[in-house]
Amino acid sequence: LQVLEQRVVGGQQAQNKDLKEKHKRRKKCADERRLQLVAALQESSEDSSEQALLNAYDSIQEEVRAKSKALEKLRAAETEIKDLQVEFGLEKMDYLSIIQRQERDLLLCNLEGSRCESVWDEESGYWKIPEPVIQRTQLPAAVPALPQPKPGRTSPSNDSREVWHLQPEEDYYRLVLDRSDGETIASNYFRSRRASQIL
Repeated sequence: LQVLEQRVVGGQQAQNKDLKEKHKRRKKCADERRLQLVAALQESSEDSSEQALLNAYDSIQEEVRAKSKALEKLRAAETEIKDLQVEFGLEKMDYLSIIQRQERDLLLCNLEGSRCESVWDEESGYWKIPEPVIQRTQLPAAVPALPQPKPGRTSPSNDSREVWHLQPEEDYYRLVLDRSDGETIASNYFRSRRASQIL
C-alpha cells in the first residue's frame, strides 16, 4: 500500500517514458475522435440547415399558392360586387321610371275623379271642384325624416298612407310641380349608402 501511495503521490511514474507515450497516444486518439465528432456535427447541421431551407422553401411555395388562391377569390368577389352594383343600378333606374309613370297616372286619375265629382253651381256660374286629396304610399324610411307639413296642410295619421288636404286657394298643379321638383324620396330610397358611409 505504501508503494502504491508513493507512486501516485510521489510521482515516480512521471519519469516513465512508456507511460508518457501511452498517455500521448490516448490524448491524440481522443483529440482525433473529438475532431471527427465536431466535423460530423457540422456536416449534420449543414444538412439539417439545407433541409430546413428546403422545408422553408416548400412552405413559402405553399404560402404563395394559398395567397394566390385568396387573391383570385378576392378578385372574383370584387367582380361579382361590381356586377351586382351594375345590376342594382339598372333595377334602380327601372324602379324610378316606374314610380314616375305611376305618379303621372295617379295625377290623371285624380284629375278624372275631380271632373266626375265637380258640380256646376248655376248661381255663381262656376264649377265647384272638391277639395283635392293626394293619397300617397310611402316607401320605407329612405330619408331621416319627412318634412313637416306646411300650415295650410294637415296630416290626419301617420299610417302607411298619407292624405294631404290642400287649401282651396292653393294651385293644385303648382304644388304637384313643386313636389316633383323637390321629390327626393325615390332617389334617396334607391341611393347607394355604402359610398357615403365609406367616405
